[in-house]
Amino acid sequence: MPYLIAYDIAHPRRLARVARRLEHHAQRVQKSVFLATLTLDETQAVLDELVPLIEPDSDRVQAWKLAGRQPRGLARGQLIDLQPPGVVITPGTSKLISGDKP
Repeated sequence: MPYLIAYDIAHPRRLARVARRLEHHAQRVQKSVFLATLTLDETQAVLDELVPLIEPDSDRVQAWKLAGRQPRGLARGQLIDLQPPGVVITPGTSKLISGDKP
């Protein structure tokens, strides 16, 4: 299953370590965003691998399952509530996209 994995790491050294570890499991699609084709168990194992590399009070690593209508989130560290599940930003506008509508 495809998962989108992203991180927000407060310290450059921890950020580099997390990025290097994720590069072993996923394809980087942006500086702090990766795409991985993994099972749920494999995704949880990858997130668990990152726990010793982060400071849970100031860093976060999150994964979202991309299959299906509503992404199912997994996270380690400081959490962000994803309501609504998507935002489209274009010059001068931003649009919130709910999980209920196509």
